[in-house]
Amino acid sequence: MRYIFLVLIGSLLLFSCQKLNRGKQQKAKEFTYKLSYLVGVEEHPAVAIMPEKLVVYYTKDHIYYKAEGWMGFFSSAQIISIKDSTRTLLAKFMDKKYANIQLLKDKPLKFENSEHLSISDDVNMLKFKGFDAVECDIYLSGKYNGEKKVIYTNHFDIENPNIGTPFCSIEGILLNYTISMMGIPVTIELLDSKDTLIDDSMLTVSDDYQIVDREKFETVVDEYLPK
Repeated sequence: MRYIFLVLIGSLLLFSCQKLNRGKQQKAKEFTYKLSYLVGVEEHPAVAIMPEKLVVYYTKDHIYYKAEGWMGFFSSAQIISIKDSTRTLLAKFMDKKYANIQLLKDKPLKFENSEHLSISDDVNMLKFKGFDAVECDIYLSGKYNGEKKVIYTNHFDIENPNIGTPFCSIEGILLNYTISMMGIPVTIELLDSKDTLIDDSMLTVSDDYQIVDREKFETVVDEYLPK
């Protein structure tokens, strides 16, 4: 009986500590995407550890992107602050964690490989994933990019949903598109969307990340990703 009592007390203390460590929560809209790579492991070994899912959260003042690779070997995140006009890139390679903070107007890092986007005036209206959607042709610079099609919807009341990305001029939520990720071509398609709550701590750089300049961040990514 005394043992059970001690276990209960320990559990309550642990739960209390977890509550204290959590930050303030806020409302968010969550979008989950499936990632399908267009090259195999034989052509690009990095595919074996690349993420299969991308999750995007929209809050009043932030946009948060999160993707995690096989067994947590590699994960990446992007925090966009609408108020500060900054974007923070985070990358984790096993136990190594790095972050780079830049202005939205800054040139993309070299591994992003998608600097310029042009959109065709010709559009096609269609139903996609149950949404009234728009399909348009785009041209995206960078290796593996070129001419592509993008499908998006104006169903959601989210202002500038693609700010800080190559698709910033598209006003709707992306439903299906192809892009180069870390030099690997990938098709990204919406799986699900829902209302949720997120912790404020998600929108800050935790103490276990080393903040570095853009050159160091590019070097780290180039060093750790398999060639």
